[in-house]
Amino acid sequence: MNVVCAVAEKYDREPIARVHDAIFFKRKLGVDLQGVLDLNAVFHERGYRKDMGVRGAVALMFNRRFLKSRKATTSNWANLHLTPAQLSYAANDAYAALRVYQALGLGG
Repeated sequence: MNVVCAVAEKYDREPIARVHDAIFFKRKLGVDLQGVLDLNAVFHERGYRKDMGVRGAVALMFNRRFLKSRKATTSNWANLHLTPAQLSYAANDAYAALRVYQALGLGG
């Protein structure tokens, strides 16, 4: 199951993804994502000029560092079965994005 969608379903909110994720799904998989919010676009609408990834958004919204495993980041995400480290990485990334979404006042 897609971790981002699972988190979104649990909280009855829009799935969260960056524009480059949506482009990847369209170009590589032929899938048009629906109901997806790009948090980077929200930050731009609110006057932030720099692109905002989840790490920067966590720092800005919570004044905390969001550490990501370089090993998991650079691992092979094309494998049919993801490793526990990859699943943990994806879940943490999705949860952090959800928390930023809520902190921006978008989560109801």
